[in-house]
Amino acid sequence: MSAGGGGGTTECTGSDTRQLGQNCQRGNLSATQGNLSYLYLYVPSGTRSIKITSSGGTGDADLYYSSTGWATSTSYTQRSINSGNAETLTITNPPAGYNYVSLYGKQAFSGVTVKSEY
Repeated sequence: MSAGGGGGTTECTGSDTRQLGQNCQRGNLSATQGNLSYLYLYVPSGTRSIKITSSGGTGDADLYYSSTGWATSTSYTQRSINSGNAETLTITNPPAGYNYVSLYGKQAFSGVTVKSEY
């Protein structure tokens, strides 16, 4: 029943489709130009770093991160704004508790996967 995937990463299992988890991914994300696809994860205390990557799909999505609230193109802690959908953020010593990630549609995008590793 496994869908497979790179590096043994599986789909996150939380019932909220916006929720990322430890070493899992959310696929088939989309948003229109100028809009956001929101995600979040709960970081256990003592976590040294989190790596968040986006990949695949069509269009152009930028990756944003915030430790204090929903990440947007105007309110963020870190961002990755390469052309296309291949973005990577590494957050060192993230605060314990909820952390927030979003994909911003520089152009409309669809079919993008976001993976969280820690």
